[in-house]
Formats: sequence, structure tokens, C-alpha cells
Amino acid sequence: MKAIHSAAQVNETSAFAATGAKQAPPIHDSGPGTGKTTANWMPYHIPISLLTEKAFADIARGRIPNFQRLCRQLLKTIDPAQESFSALQFLDALVQHSFHDPADIRRVLRHPDSSHVLVHNEYLKVILIRWEPGQASNLHGHATGGCVFKVLHGTVEESRYAANAPEKQLARNTYFAGNMAYIDDRMGFHVVRNVGTEPAVTMHLYTPGGKKRG
Repeated sequence: MKAIHSAAQVNETSAFAATGAKQAPPIHDSGPGTGKTTANWMPYHIPISLLTEKAFADIARGRIPNFQRLCRQLLKTIDPAQESFSALQFLDALVQHSFHDPADIRRVLRHPDSSHVLVHNEYLKVILIRWEPGQASNLHGHATGGCVFKVLHGTVEESRYAANAPEKQLARNTYFAGNMAYIDDRMGFHVVRNVGTEPAVTMHLYTPGGKKRG
């Protein structure tokens, strides 16, 4: 069985490939009464150096939900002294995050962009994706560190295929809001599709699996 490709597909292959996402420049908030310049127009205290420049701007303007606390918690699971990393280590932080505020859902559904790179550094990449009904990814895999994804809104279906025989389907699962799944290339490749009648929103977390060697 082959994955169906269309103009509406979302390509998340090679999650750590260059995406053009820029890290926002660090701003040091020295606190009130210090005489230091701060970004006092921001509705939240956001760790600017963690978020991409675009994600920071969209959160500050209220165009997407403020995921800054979750992103901090995810990064705290990473110990730079580790020899290898797995997206599985993000599960505890991700399971505690809920997405039930109707206003947050509306922000994502109304945004003109369907994909938002929230964090992109050498240890962690976080992407928020909106899927229109019937929209699907291409058939793809995830290297050593793997991928964890969580459904925040709506319903998606994941079809898994043998990595060495992509025409061979291994499994098909349907996930609803709050459900999570993990995959890496040892488990196969997959296709993610919105099988519902309304838009779906998912969050995808990646880590490269090992340290870059100089």
C-alpha cells in the first residue's frame, strides 16, 4: 500500500534539516527599577533565546498560544553531557500539557500559516502543525532520536510501513486529542493524515539522537 500524495501534504521529513527558522536575539530583563531597557510591550515573559524569531513574534502578538513554559520543560529534559538523546524523554513533560482553551484553538485555526517552528536548536525541535480535513504527510522516517507527537485538537490517523519495504503496511492507528505516539526508523516509516471532518492540530518533537562530532 502506497502513501497518497497531494498538494496538501505536509512534509516533515528530515526534521533537523535547515528550515530558515531564526533564533530570536536574547533580551536580558534586569527587572523593574534598574534603568535597563526591557521589552515591556510583551504580554508574557518569554525566553526569547529558546524560541524561534517568528514563534516569539506570533506569541507576543497573540497569534498562536504561548507554549513557552512547555518548551522550557522540554529543554530541561536535555542534559548536554548525555552521549545520546531520544524523543521519548519528552513524554513526561508533554503528557502534562493540555490544550483545552477554546481561544488557543481558535488562534491556531485562524492563523494563515499551517506550520510553526517553535524551537530549533541542536538538541530539540518543536513544530506545531494544523491539518485540514483529508490533509496528509508524505511517507517519511525519523532517525535515531525519533519523534514524539501529540494530538492537541481533532483526530489524525497514523499508518506505519516497513522501513525496508515501504509498500508493506505494519499498522494503522487513530489518535484523538490528548493521544501521543513515538516512532523512529527502527520501528518503520509513517504517514500522518487528518481523517476527521474538522481541522486537527498536532505538536511534533524531535531530537537528533546523538551529539555532533567536531
